[in-house]
Amino acid sequence: MKITVFLYSLVFLCAGMCCPPEDDTPYVSFEFDTPGLIAVEGETNRFSQNDTLWVNLVIPNTLLNENEEEIDIYELTGNTGIARLNLNLYLANNFDRPSPIILSENEIISTTGEVEYKYNLSVTARLVNGLLQSRFGIVLKEKGNYFLGSGYLPNPPSIYLESDNYNSVYIKTSFAGQNGNSFRFEVE
Repeated sequence: MKITVFLYSLVFLCAGMCCPPEDDTPYVSFEFDTPGLIAVEGETNRFSQNDTLWVNLVIPNTLLNENEEEIDIYELTGNTGIARLNLNLYLANNFDRPSPIILSENEIISTTGEVEYKYNLSVTARLVNGLLQSRFGIVLKEKGNYFLGSGYLPNPPSIYLESDNYNSVYIKTSFAGQNGNSFRFEVE
């Protein structure tokens, strides 16, 4: 009996000594508040049916932190050159929650970076001419009142920068020239 207890205890002792050491990598999170990084092309918020709504995302090389110091985002991320943003197209209605529009691949056009519809518009900005950029269009097939906003309402649009060095980098932003966190428009 004593040998069995001893062997049983020895198994746990060996297992405890064989565990890898804990990861002591410093995980640092950086958050920026930089309005106006998302821009809709054109000077109007009225479109005709079958027009294309063109959207640009441009992220500068340096951002200001809460102390107004310039921070190089490429140093923070290990120069990965990839940023992600989730948006959604919503039908404005009289309900408390707007109706998200499910888009097909035929209704999304990507010219810079990538965009695809999963549960929302998943926008990927890539490094182009030294800046993280994305340009995409949405074909407006139905008449009505719409808005383009965050994939997770009521939160503002947030950009996540991929990182090679364990840093988390998030940028809270908005639509250029708009009051609020969305771009509202009408399709006639």
